[in-house]
Amino acid sequence: MRFYWDGKLLDSTTKAVPTMPFRVTLQAETAIGEGPTPLSSNGHVDNDWISIWD
Repeated sequence: MRFYWDGKLLDSTTKAVPTMPFRVTLQAETAIGEGPTPLSSNGHVDNDWISIWD
């Protein structure tokens, strides 16, 4: 599995790659490892394009 950002390869792995179809979940985080999500947090993510090859 390969992970790209703006056409640049960021990372790849051969570990724990699914052998059956799966769905892609895009997720935006307000904080990672910095405690709970603030109650006042809100926002949105604009995704222009996603490609999936098999």
